[in-house]
Amino acid sequence: MGSGSFSASLASHLKLLLNYSNRKNLKSITADIEQLLDIYGIDAHVVLLRGLLDDLNLREGRSQRDSIKLQLLSTVVEKLIDRSNFPTLICEALPFVSSGREEFLVELSRALKLSLLHQISLGLAVFEAPDLGWRREGTKFLEAKVAEVQASKPKLPEVLLHRLLTFVAQHSTLSGSQSRTVLRTIISQQANKEVPLSLWPIQYDDVHEVNSLRDFYQEASPDTDALMARLNSSASHGKVVEELGYTCTGSKAHLKEVLSLLPTLDETSAAQLVAMMARTHSGLEDNSASYSSLISALGGGQHSVPEVPPSTWSYEVAVDAIREVVPQINWVEAMRRLDQPDFMLPDQQSFLFLLQLFHKATQEPFPIEAICGDVWKNEQGQLSFLRHAVSAPPEVFSWTNSKHKQAPLDGLHANKSPYGTVNQCWLSLDLLQSLIMLAEKGHFSVVRTILEHPVKHCPEALLIGLAQCKTDWGVVHEEVYAALLPTYLANHPNSSLVLHRLWPLNRKALLLAMVDMHAKDNGTIPRILDVCQELKALTMVLDSTPYSFAIDLAALAARREYLNLEKWLHSSLNARGMPFIAACLGFLRERAATTPEQLQAAGKGTVVPLSVEMMVLFFKVLQANMGALPPELQEEVKRVYNAAVTINPKLQGAAAEQGTQSTEAFAGDIEEEANSYFQKIYTSQQSIEDVVQMLKAFKVSSKQREQEIFACMIHNLFDEYRFFPKYPDKELCITAILFGSLIQYQLVVSLTLGIALRYVLDALRKPLGSKMFTFGLEALNQFKTRLPEWPQYCSYILQIPHMRQAQPELVEQLERVVSGVAPLTDPNPAGPNVGPGYGDMPSGPDSSFKLGNQMGGGLGANAFGPGVLAQMPMGGHDQSADADQSNEQSTAKGAAPASSVPAGAFSPVPYQPQAEVAAARAQAEVAAARPSPAATPAAASPLRKANSNNATLEKSVSFATSLSLDTLMQAESDEPKFPVPDEGTQDKIHFLVNNVSVHNLTQKASQLAHHLTAEYHQWFSQYMVAKRSSIEPNFHVLYLQLLDELKQDRLMRMIVKATVRNIQVLLQSEKIKTNSGERSLLKNLGSWLRPPAPPPH
Repeated sequence: MGSGSFSASLASHLKLLLNYSNRKNLKSITADIEQLLDIYGIDAHVVLLRGLLDDLNLREGRSQRDSIKLQLLSTVVEKLIDRSNFPTLICEALPFVSSGREEFLVELSRALKLSLLHQISLGLAVFEAPDLGWRREGTKFLEAKVAEVQASKPKLPEVLLHRLLTFVAQHSTLSGSQSRTVLRTIISQQANKEVPLSLWPIQYDDVHEVNSLRDFYQEASPDTDALMARLNSSASHGKVVEELGYTCTGSKAHLKEVLSLLPTLDETSAAQLVAMMARTHSGLEDNSASYSSLISALGGGQHSVPEVPPSTWSYEVAVDAIREVVPQINWVEAMRRLDQPDFMLPDQQSFLFLLQLFHKATQEPFPIEAICGDVWKNEQGQLSFLRHAVSAPPEVFSWTNSKHKQAPLDGLHANKSPYGTVNQCWLSLDLLQSLIMLAEKGHFSVVRTILEHPVKHCPEALLIGLAQCKTDWGVVHEEVYAALLPTYLANHPNSSLVLHRLWPLNRKALLLAMVDMHAKDNGTIPRILDVCQELKALTMVLDSTPYSFAIDLAALAARREYLNLEKWLHSSLNARGMPFIAACLGFLRERAATTPEQLQAAGKGTVVPLSVEMMVLFFKVLQANMGALPPELQEEVKRVYNAAVTINPKLQGAAAEQGTQSTEAFAGDIEEEANSYFQKIYTSQQSIEDVVQMLKAFKVSSKQREQEIFACMIHNLFDEYRFFPKYPDKELCITAILFGSLIQYQLVVSLTLGIALRYVLDALRKPLGSKMFTFGLEALNQFKTRLPEWPQYCSYILQIPHMRQAQPELVEQLERVVSGVAPLTDPNPAGPNVGPGYGDMPSGPDSSFKLGNQMGGGLGANAFGPGVLAQMPMGGHDQSADADQSNEQSTAKGAAPASSVPAGAFSPVPYQPQAEVAAARAQAEVAAARPSPAATPAAASPLRKANSNNATLEKSVSFATSLSLDTLMQAESDEPKFPVPDEGTQDKIHFLVNNVSVHNLTQKASQLAHHLTAEYHQWFSQYMVAKRSSIEPNFHVLYLQLLDELKQDRLMRMIVKATVRNIQVLLQSEKIKTNSGERSLLKNLGSWLRPPAPPPH
């Protein structure tokens, strides 16, 4: 059996708790540590003791950190010092003491204020250390304590007294006479009651085992009365009969005669006699002469001794003789008293002898409670019985009458018996409990041998039986669970039965196995998540496991839509505080800011990749709590984010779509110079054309500083987008021209270009005449000569209803682009010149910008980069436009929005429901969060610096929030599981649906049919209904045309069924009467069942 090694993760977690402990949080930290100790048992105690003893200052002038560690250490030692395994725990931790061994025990006792009894326990524990130097320190310390015991005369518990006296007698540096004097002094100081038998060999060093009969033979006079007195005082029937030999049971008369000479036989002496006979059933010397001599000395001799002496005991004769001598003997009670010092069953024959004797006496099965349930004083003797009993056939020894049994495991696969073995021993909880306790007493090697058979042949019964035993977690649990549970957690025909039986019985075992399995191979987390879902235990597992494991599991659960990650992160952070934030950073550092090659090189093995969407949520939650973090952690968040963006370029774009502030950090002088250029633009000190040329030069510059200024300016401009509605008209007009020029001159490319185009499209979707619509229109005019490069983007613009009213000529040109008839023309190729000043610019929400694009030349389509449009959720109607217009109007009147914040603040962001990613890509239009309407001086730059220290609450509003899919998603999770394509295939299907249009229906349908096999029709049906049709009513006709092109009747029927099923879910929802979002979903699905006729071509 392997060792359950999860020490690395556990040590890291405990170290984290110790490092972040202070006087304010000591109570909560102590509670967390006690919970870990209860869960992880021995390993946690060892790791904790090591951490507390490491670099601990015991002398005066100690720091606050040392004082807190001492307080924790005092609590732990007080809890452990009276346990039998305390010496093992402290010896495991001693190598981590860095303060020196000299006087360590004295200083530790003084610092912890240990009582004399606890000091003795500590010294005895250290004396057992494997290191010679520590043993010497323990000896020195104990000899000083012995002197204190003699002086103060404390009353010592028997176990502690025995250990101390054993040390004095065998290991101290005292001479023989000194040692005996000390021993007798200490013993005499104890209670007035009789000295326990266990201390006789120590108190009376001249006591030897008495051979009663040989002493009897040495008597000078054969006086019969004296002989009888000597026999009557014999301490053991078994010893007398053993000396006389097998002849005693040669006949019933022989044994009756011997027993009549001895004290009256009771259940204890009967147990001693039976135990002796079983142990010595063979191998005794022929002592028939001794028997004859005894009988002759007592005037007997009427019973002849057989010529051929017996070679074993006769259990029939023994039973008959005892019955006649003591008719009232209780044989069951006698078996309960088999715990005798010399009880031992050396072989199978001795075991059979004992069972045959009892069966002869009672005609009943052997009482299992006599040898199970409690640990005997003679532990080796008990183990010898159990070793034979578990392998005995049921006709020899039956376990069916065990008082405490587990139910048979009906339903096992692979032709396994529900009873485990034929004799059903592994269903007996009494047996398992005894083995567990014996293993903890130091007999694990023997117990391990006994358990090898069930581990191989009936592991299910062993696992579930151990879980039902009412004993503390010990070495048997750890070894067996570590060896067997990974098999059932991974994949096994009986996994479901075992895990469902085990979870309510011993959740700790499964939790530890999951953590250990993950520690050995991070790639097992998908299977662990499947187990959590099958047991419906995801929440409990997340709340009960180390942070590093829980975070990894939560990330995958969120990706599979089993968990709202953002909500879980917020609640966990509030409940667990700084250690949880540090664990999140460690997770992101490994999964988001490290390449797979680096992880492989570091020996991490297979790691489930972290999706960009999950990264965004992690950084969003961390950013929301930046104000509460110490400066070093704030810097670490920024470093990890920047490293993650370098490895995952999509992260920056995805973060922008989520409305998450970037944590990208620039040096103060870079930030200042970048903002100075914006200041010059807004104050007419520098033209936009000059700034554009400067940015083009900075972008390709070989100077690092100029490249950083370029990146900072682009970053700050994008970061300000959400505050554009608050800009004065003049500054907003300038910003629009600059924004559009960045696109026109390819100053933004790839993902950054996608974000810029998305921002322009968002602005155009705002109500006609609004400030943001005017901004979008002016920005679009700056790069309209490049629009033929992106026909799909043009189609998105054409879907905006009020565009034809605002710019009919531009709309006609866009329609020609989409149809491929003619490119756009630019009447003003000179460049973005807005004149010497900006004072003549129009203002007011109804004023359209008249500064037409004067830049010339279109650029190649490859500047956009592959797949950028596919990553931008541009389709769909802007259902948040009315809300934005209302917000602008209320702001114009001086009323603040419901939640507002100064620009660029790192502040706690309230939790928002997480929209499903694919649906969000198709329809989510994240509305920019509005700043507070505080007046901004006209001369001040509208651009704000990021990371303002005056942060207040900011609330983002999104269409994905107003149309929550929670009800439909919950219903889907409750449905029977259906085949789901792999993630790569899902992404391809999402991409195809995202990019379908009336012009490419045939092509996209053909590509979709290639990826969408029949086994995934049910998944696709649910996807199209719940995550497309329910939230995209404007595309119903297009989607139906796509389905018609597929020409698959079975798929169409499944989509209709999925539609009806989701409608039923909404109709039965408790929120349908109060939640307008759910009513919108219901309305959309009703429209989907009966769509309008397609428009004429």
